[in-house]
Amino acid sequence: MSDTFGLKIGVEGEKEFKESLREINQSFKVLASEMTLVASAFDKNDKSVQSLSARNSILNKEIDAQKDKISTLEKALSNATVSFGENDKRTQSWAIQLNKAKAELNGMERELTNNEKTMRDVSRGYDDAGRKLDEYGNEVEDASDKTSIFGEVLKANLAADAIKVGLGALVGLIKEVGAAVTDYINDGSEMARDAAENHAKLTQVMRNTMEASDAEIESIMELARAQERLGVVSATTQVGGAQELGTYLEKTDSLKTLLPVMNDMIAQ
Repeated sequence: MSDTFGLKIGVEGEKEFKESLREINQSFKVLASEMTLVASAFDKNDKSVQSLSARNSILNKEIDAQKDKISTLEKALSNATVSFGENDKRTQSWAIQLNKAKAELNGMERELTNNEKTMRDVSRGYDDAGRKLDEYGNEVEDASDKTSIFGEVLKANLAADAIKVGLGALVGLIKEVGAAVTDYINDGSEMARDAAENHAKLTQVMRNTMEASDAEIESIMELARAQERLGVVSATTQVGGAQELGTYLEKTDSLKTLLPVMNDMIAQ
């Protein structure tokens, strides 16, 4: 009687456990469809905070469901062990499912940990970039008390330079930056005329605002040529920008400091 009663409890218990597992597995199908939807919204290699956060939200739900599954399997294994014995095929089947479920949970938790680490690294990168940008801005500000209008002066100069080289058909930023790159196709005589005009203006500005000598003026010209060889910003554009900046500066050294900064901003 006791054996029959024990077997009856075991069989009925198995039925209940299997029903519970069917419900849990159904919830996994829903979560899998949600993950597919998230994946379709982002590139598979997307490591942005938004992408990782969306994946982690679903992954956390999957982990909770997996823990419920493990709890159910542990109870089923315990029931089968008592009812049928350790060596029964039914008991061994529950043990195999439990081990597999635990391994899957380890993988989920490892993925979540990796995603969270990547998110922290990305966020730290944003913070570092912000700090560097602040430091960058402070360096520009320290170069002269009057460089707060640097951006507007540069923009105005680039717009004017773009018009000079015949880029009137282009618009916005492309028009401005297109005139600044050295490999842009321009009319040779027109570029030579622009270069001479910018040189004359720079000379006049530096003498008026800085009382610069011919050697100091030539040092700015040489710096512009050297910067052109290092990057993509033409010497003609640099000299035009230096002329505009020189209107607001009082020292040649300040202009030398700002010229590479201007080139970085144009290139970026």
